[in-house]
Amino acid sequence: SASPTAVLLVEGVDYTLSAAATGFQIITLTPSRVIGPNTALYIAHIVRIPTGTPPNRLYTSSYIWRSTGIANPATYEASSSEPTTVLP
Repeated sequence: SASPTAVLLVEGVDYTLSAAATGFQIITLTPSRVIGPNTALYIAHIVRIPTGTPPNRLYTSSYIWRSTGIANPATYEASSSEPTTVLP
């Protein structure tokens, strides 16, 4: 976000956000928003932890990325998992 070339995307203009189910969110970029070569997409999210969740344990946030190519309309998919620790 500190990069002089960074562009902040606006919900409702550049993308939509919907909750597919509890614990899941779907971010859909509008057709006019294209992620080009050598471009990164950073997503910051706030997670609300349910009351009673044991602290000081390692949890995992998982992501599945699905995208459609422009030159080739094939669907591409990648995934990642990030460690998360609940603090007291």
